[in-house]
Amino acid sequence: QAFQEFADIGIPTFFTDHPAVNKMQEAIPDSADKTEDERNAMPPYVRDFKCGTQIEKGDPGCGKNKFTEYMCTSRRGKTGWHPGYKYHALQGNRMALFVSQILIEALEELKTETSNTANPDAYATNVDGVLEKYTKEEDEQYAAIFQQPLIDFGGYSSKHVDGLDMDVVAKTPGVCKTGRTPSYTRYSGILTETNKTGGFAPSGHEKYDVGLPMPFVLKMNLPPGRPMPLAYSDGREMCPAIVKPDYKDMFLTGFVHGWTKLSIPNKMEKEAFSYNPDTIKGYVFICPSACDWGKCKKDDVRMDKMDGLDKKVIELKVNDEPVTKVADMDGCLLLHGANGPKFAKNADGGFDIEVKVNQLHGYLRISSALVF
Repeated sequence: QAFQEFADIGIPTFFTDHPAVNKMQEAIPDSADKTEDERNAMPPYVRDFKCGTQIEKGDPGCGKNKFTEYMCTSRRGKTGWHPGYKYHALQGNRMALFVSQILIEALEELKTETSNTANPDAYATNVDGVLEKYTKEEDEQYAAIFQQPLIDFGGYSSKHVDGLDMDVVAKTPGVCKTGRTPSYTRYSGILTETNKTGGFAPSGHEKYDVGLPMPFVLKMNLPPGRPMPLAYSDGREMCPAIVKPDYKDMFLTGFVHGWTKLSIPNKMEKEAFSYNPDTIKGYVFICPSACDWGKCKKDDVRMDKMDGLDKKVIELKVNDEPVTKVADMDGCLLLHGANGPKFAKNADGGFDIEVKVNQLHGYLRISSALVF
């Protein structure tokens, strides 16, 4: 129902038709009943895809050939519950065909509209008119989205926190600062205000600022008030090919650092995104990095488990105002001061989030920070 409501107000939605996917999988030729010559004659993305009734499982080669072996064979994540490359190819082709279909339909409709003139000399004018028509329609539909009531998608719009206006969070501009990749702000140097820029690259060949290893950061001596270091914990897989562009990098601060600071937005973010402080109401969120399989290490400070803030464990300030408690909003924490969940902007129109971990050997990993 929520997806239908999205579509009704002009937000496109894309569903997986599971019965159709099942039919596709049923149509895949069975490799188990083929001779070796017959299997070798099959297209590479069909060969050893289905053995009997199983997808990417079974003999003679569906389980063995589930993952690519031509480069970097000792890959992580080669588990029974992760799909193999043939299944990914099937899903990618399915989505690509869908996008191709709607693109062709759009082009056919545009062709009909732009060629609807008896005067060839008027063609260019007609094309410009059609473009103007659809641009205006798109702008109107986009603006109308923000005039609609909030859709209760997964309970988000029904979240109730005293002093929090969910319309502001859902409908007004905000600023997000994330350590994770892939991220434009990471690759462009905006996040760390550096001239190191790049994009997807094999491990060890990145041109952008990759940050520092987490164990190294937790031994660093930092001057008081220094920006929170960007760090990574999951070691990069060394391979001459790009095997994993997404990493759960973080902003990291620990007991050894004293007070550290995360400023949002920084100078480059303000310039890149035409930051207007007048649109920001003062809601500040931090999103701690999740623990693998929900199992956190004992020194990993988890504020979402606290009833209020335990100063023996951690202290936070926003623009020098102490944070008194946090409200868990599905993994992100809405910070509260003495007067509720709104903080005054600083002289630069932004927010300095300061953190001091007081738990011996403790540390805090922040995946992202947001302001609205």
